[in-house]
Amino acid sequence: KISLALGDILDITWFQQSSLSYTVASHESIIYGNYIYVIGGGGSGDTRLDEISMAIINNNGDLSSWNVVSHLPKRLMLIKAVLNRNRIYVLGGSEPDISNNLNSTNSVYTTTINTDGSLNSWTELNPLPDYLSNGGVFISNNKIYYIGGVTHISGTGTRKSSVYYTDINI
Repeated sequence: KISLALGDILDITWFQQSSLSYTVASHESIIYGNYIYVIGGGGSGDTRLDEISMAIINNNGDLSSWNVVSHLPKRLMLIKAVLNRNRIYVLGGSEPDISNNLNSTNSVYTTTINTDGSLNSWTELNPLPDYLSNGGVFISNNKIYYIGGVTHISGTGTRKSSVYYTDINI
């Protein structure tokens, strides 16, 4: 039996790792094997909202340098991403318009991760039934669920309570 005091759990030290070549927020991160991906995100006026960067997690936990390995079909932030085997699904998100107001999308995209960490081309799937950003996503029993979120229209957001799911057919 191992006994830990709360202080033992909270007494951690953070270390600097390999930094991205750009600042990012409102993105998603996925880990597959020893590869880590940063998908979408950015900020007001940011042109990198479609980039996907990848680093390798070395055996000692250090990260390699980051490289842009793919681009989403749209410039998106506040997306949700989920991994099923070697397949990434990206759901919803918001696109900034010319005035940098956010507008939610109902887009769903997927790609597969190759053994070398590269990504195949993105495929657009059937859309979500609503325009959604920043909800919750999970996979259970071969179904993808999308919970809540917000719908942005010209920068004005409306929170949602809906729960949607679809079968994973690929």
